[in-house]
Amino acid sequence: MSRQDRQPAEHEPSDKPEEVVSRRRAFTLAAGAAAAAGAAALAAADPRGAAAEDGNSFELGFDFNSASHTTGLSLSIDAASGTDVMKLETDQAGRALLGVTKNSDEPAIEGDNNQGGPGVKGLGTFGPGVVGDSTAGDGVQALSHNDQHYALYAQNTSAGIAVFGASSGGAGVVGQSNSGDGMQALTGGSAARALFANASSSAPAVDASNGGSGAGVAASSSSGPGVSATTASTSEPAVHGTNTASDLTKGGGPGIVGESTLSDAVRGFSHSSTNAGVFGSNDNATAGNGVTGFSQSGYGVTAVSATSDALIAVAESSTGRGVLASVASSAASIEGDNAGSGAGVLGSNTSKSGGGPGVSGTSATSDGVQGSTSDTSHSGVSGSNTASEKGGPGVSGSSLTGHGVFGASQQGGDGAGVFGVNNGTGPGMVGGSSKGDGVQGVTGDDGHSGVYGVNGADGPGVTGESLHGGPGVIGKSAGGPGVSATSQTGDALLAVAVGAAARGVVATATSSAASVEGDNAGSGAGIFGANTGSGPGVAGDGSSGGPGVLARNTAGGFALHVVGTVQFQGVAGGGTINANSDNAVVSNPNVTANSVISVTLMADPGTVGHGPFALTTLQWVERKVGTGFTIHLNAAAQNNTPFAYLIVEP
Repeated sequence: MSRQDRQPAEHEPSDKPEEVVSRRRAFTLAAGAAAAAGAAALAAADPRGAAAEDGNSFELGFDFNSASHTTGLSLSIDAASGTDVMKLETDQAGRALLGVTKNSDEPAIEGDNNQGGPGVKGLGTFGPGVVGDSTAGDGVQALSHNDQHYALYAQNTSAGIAVFGASSGGAGVVGQSNSGDGMQALTGGSAARALFANASSSAPAVDASNGGSGAGVAASSSSGPGVSATTASTSEPAVHGTNTASDLTKGGGPGIVGESTLSDAVRGFSHSSTNAGVFGSNDNATAGNGVTGFSQSGYGVTAVSATSDALIAVAESSTGRGVLASVASSAASIEGDNAGSGAGVLGSNTSKSGGGPGVSGTSATSDGVQGSTSDTSHSGVSGSNTASEKGGPGVSGSSLTGHGVFGASQQGGDGAGVFGVNNGTGPGMVGGSSKGDGVQGVTGDDGHSGVYGVNGADGPGVTGESLHGGPGVIGKSAGGPGVSATSQTGDALLAVAVGAAARGVVATATSSAASVEGDNAGSGAGIFGANTGSGPGVAGDGSSGGPGVLARNTAGGFALHVVGTVQFQGVAGGGTINANSDNAVVSNPNVTANSVISVTLMADPGTVGHGPFALTTLQWVERKVGTGFTIHLNAAAQNNTPFAYLIVEP
C-alpha cells in the first residue's frame, strides 16, 4: 500500500519533547519475572516443531551456529486476516519485548512485510509508538531500497507535527544524501509552509552550508517567490547575504545574486517616502561603488520615475562629483534625451557665494563643451544670465593662449560665425583685451570685409571709440584700403573730433603715395574740406621736407583753383625801403638757393633828376640761403617805400 493509504495510529503520540524523554523507559521492551519463566520453559523443550491446536505451527531452535537455521524463533499462522501471530503483553513496569544481538551489522529487532505494509509499527496510547535509544549509534535508523518510497515516513493526521527532532546540543534534525536532497519538505496546504524554522537566539533559524561549489540554500517556486523573508526589526534587513571570501588576490563573490531569464534579476520595493527601493552601500574607506550595474548590450543602470526625478546623485564629499561617467568609445559619456520642451541635460549650482558653474566640460584634445541643433531658429549652444541687476554675460569664453570664444558658420549658409543681440540699450557684442585688439574680424573673401557693421536706423554702421589718446578706429590692409566707406545717399565717411586740438581725420603713409587721396568721377571735388568755425577747411603740413599740399593736374587743367583770397604764411610778407637807401634786407629762413622771390613796391620811391631814366625802380633780389634776401633799387629811394614779397619754389 502507498503511504497515502496507510491508516493512522489509534492513539496519537505526544508532540512534546519532554514527554518523549520521560516515557522512553516505559516503552523499552523488557520482560518481567513471568516472561523469564516462559523463556526457561521454552528452553527446556527440545523438539524443532510441534502442531498447534488450531493447525498452526511454531518452530523453536537454539542452535544459532547451525547453517540450516537462521531464525531462533519462527511463528506462522493461516488464520484470517487481522489475527496477530504473536502478542506479548505485560502489566508490570518491565518490557513486553526486548531484542538483543551481538552482531554489529544486524538489528536486535527487525520487521519484514513483503505485502506493502510497514515492517514495524508501534502504537502508543499516550506516549510515542516507537522509541529508539542508543548510547553509541543511531537511536532509530530507517532504510529503504525503493526509489519511490522513503526510508522514514511519518504522518500526523491532526494539527500536530509529523516529525519532531530535539537535541540538547546538536542539531534537532539532520538529513543527508549521497546524490539526492539531504532533506526535503513538502506541503499540500494552500497556506501552509513546506518548512518552518523558529529560533529564539541570536543564531539564524535556518543555517545551510555547502562545502562544494553549490548554493548553501536553494529555493524555487512555480508561481510565488522562491525565497520570502520577513522581519519586524527596525535596523536589520529581512534578507542578509554575506560573502566571507578573504583572499584579496582572487577577489570575492557577491553577497546576494539574483538571476532571471525574462524579468528583473533583483527588484526592491519600498513604501517609505524617504527611503529607496534598492539601496547600495560600500563602507570601504578608499574606494568601491555603492551600486554597480553591468549589461552586455543594454543599459548598465536604468532609472524610471512616474512623477519625480528618474535619477538623483548626491556627493557628500567637498571634492566628489554627483555623477561620473566614463567611456572609451566615440559616444558621449553622458547623454540626455528629452522628448518635450525641457533640456536634455541640465546642470545647476545652487551655491550662494563662490559657487562653480552649472555645467563644466573638459577635453584633452577636443572641445570642452559642444552643442548641436538642427532647428533653424535655435542655437547649438545658448547661454542666459537672469540677474535682475547689471549681471554677468550670458556666454563667457576664456583661453590661455587661443580665442576666448570661437564661432564658425559652415559653407553654404549666410549666418554669422558669432552673432550678438541686445534687446536693451547696450551693445549686441563687446570685445575687450588688455593688450590686444578688443574686436578683430578676419575674412578670406575679396568681396567682404574683416569687420562689417550695419545700422538699420540713422546711426553709423561702425563706431570706434578710444578712451585715451589712441584712435577710435584703425583699418589695415596688406594691399587694399585700410578703411573703405560706402554710402548710397549720405556721406561715405564721417569723422568728428570734439576735442579742441583733435582732428576729424588723420591719415599717415610711409610711401610715396598720398596719405589722403580723394577721387571723384563726377564734377565734385576729390577732397572737400569745410570749416564752420574760424579754422581752415583743408590744411596741409610738409614738416619733413615735402610740400604741405600738392596740387597736380596732368590733363591740362588747373592744378590749383582758388576761389577767394589766398593767404601765405612764412613765405610771404612785406617791409619798407627807407628814404635815401637803395636796398632793404629781409630775414626769412625759408629762402633756398632755388627760391623764386617776387617783390612788389607798394608805393612810389620817387625820381632822381629829369627824363625817362629819372625813375627809381627795383633792380634785383639777392638771395641769402637760410637767412633771407636783399632787395636792390637802381637808385636811392626818395621816399619811404613799402613793399610785399612772395617766396615760391620751382
